[in-house]
Amino acid sequence: MLRWLGPHKGVVHLALASITNACFDLWAKSRGVPLWRLLLDLEPNELVALLDLSYLDELLDENAAMELLREEAPAGSIKEEVLVLSQEARW
Repeated sequence: MLRWLGPHKGVVHLALASITNACFDLWAKSRGVPLWRLLLDLEPNELVALLDLSYLDELLDENAAMELLREEAPAGSIKEEVLVLSQEARW
């Protein structure tokens, strides 16, 4: 059945995505913070190191990705406020 779906699509990607999500959730839980807070607190080079840019390397390399993150850093505080408010509204 997996051969019919192929190694580069379908079930394999879904399985890997669920494992990746579980790892990030466990990492955030071990730090006692929500996942969004964990990702916001990472430095641009740490965040880029977590990404697989192999499918985008012709358009976006690691240096360009870090530059984009640095450019967007000032807007991060506004986005953080929105996330904090939305989390407080849930409780």
